Amino acid sequence: MNASEHNVSTSSKSSDSTKIVGNVLALGTGEFLARLVAYVGITYLARRLGPVGFGIIGFVTALYGHFSLPVNAGFVDTGAREIARRPQEARSIAVSALLVRLAVAFVELAALAMVVFLLKKAEAVKLVALLMGLCFFSLALDTSW
Repeated sequence: MNASEHNVSTSSKSSDSTKIVGNVLALGTGEFLARLVAYVGITYLARRLGPVGFGIIGFVTALYGHFSLPVNAGFVDTGAREIARRPQEARSIAVSALLVRLAVAFVELAALAMVVFLLKKAEAVKLVALLMGLCFFSLALDTSW
């Protein structure tokens, strides 16, 4: 290896290292800012809603988390794997997965509605739970995979 090849190789490694460090810093900064915004938002909501209102949000979020599990149900991993195996069929795989997830979202919303109807909670809790249940559909339509 002559001197010019060595300089190009060293320069390339230095450039790659700088790029990696920059990317890590950007990712870290973004993660920090996202957590900061979430903290500020939750703090604001807790103070604005008070203990009862914030408790309703916490209860409904837990209920939503439980009922949203079947909507995800491994579709992200399975869909990504199948599209990687058969990229020419990506559209039909995505459409099939979305239709199944939408059907599951309808079933989960109906199940949530039945559970909410049976709960001995205030009407506000029931309304918030049903409104949050509508988020099943945005979860079902998520194609980030």
